[in-house]
Amino acid sequence: MEVVKAVVFKHDADVKPLLEAFNQMVNECMAYALKNNISSPMRLEKALYDCFKQRYGFATHYCISACRVACGIIRSWRRLMKRGRADSNKLPTFKVSAMRLQKELTCFRGDKIVVTIKPYSWIEVPLIIGPYQRQFVEGRPVQDAGLRRTDIL
Repeated sequence: MEVVKAVVFKHDADVKPLLEAFNQMVNECMAYALKNNISSPMRLEKALYDCFKQRYGFATHYCISACRVACGIIRSWRRLMKRGRADSNKLPTFKVSAMRLQKELTCFRGDKIVVTIKPYSWIEVPLIIGPYQRQFVEGRPVQDAGLRRTDIL
């Protein structure tokens, strides 16, 4: 039995505004969490959910993903500080143009992956599919996906 953890698909859609908004959400989450000493993604979601819904209007899962990414970065930064490998005066930032998409936000439609942005609003990302990737598109649901400027993982 063959196990495949991830398949990379190239795309040519303009997802830059979405990635920049997600970066901003993660950085806001980190600033709020550090200011209020929050380390739990659930507590952070509860504190910022209404604010993010009003400001960005994205689907709920974007807020959840941003809070989880932010808490993971903060945990890693604190661990590095304890080991003396990070400067406590320099706060962490999220600079990567990437985001984690939960399975509820994505689905395959032919040679495209549909990503929900807002309720009843989505973008279709045309995929550049080779013979290896085609076997994963046909008849399979998307589990979790990572979206970057040039590819989907």
